[in-house]
Amino acid sequence: MAPSRESAAPGLAPGSTRSCEVPCAARPAPPTRAGRHESEHGVENPTDVPGADVRPVSDYVSEATFDDLNLSEPVRQGIAERGYTRPTPVQSASFGPILAGKDVIVRSKTGTGKTAAFGIPILEKIPSARRRPSALVMCPTRELALQVADELAALAKHKDLSVVAV
Repeated sequence: MAPSRESAAPGLAPGSTRSCEVPCAARPAPPTRAGRHESEHGVENPTDVPGADVRPVSDYVSEATFDDLNLSEPVRQGIAERGYTRPTPVQSASFGPILAGKDVIVRSKTGTGKTAAFGIPILEKIPSARRRPSALVMCPTRELALQVADELAALAKHKDLSVVAV
């Protein structure tokens, strides 16, 4: 497995914190400033909920912090060195279930932190300095496998783990 550096979200500098949501087919898109939901095609539909949240929302910004996630110090150091300051919404939503051993399916936009969303919990579960295969991440292309390996290796830097793309 290999980590990858995800490109910055549109309008964010490289290394900026990104966040995202774990959308579900039945879950509506988050409300926009106008209190409406946007479809995947950018068409706005009125919100059915009176007094809906009218704050700007983003797939790249989360209100949670990495402190809220109770991560080990070696993983926190790797996260800080990558320049991440806040988890993305997809990361916040997926860490708990993954650490609890549940299967999780995530669908989210490019650059929303999906690699770290599954990678950080994997790294949390592997003991430091382990010298045997402990996790397998399958990717559809060699390029993506190398990106994932690079990202996970950077996040695991202080755990003394080896990450390999095969």
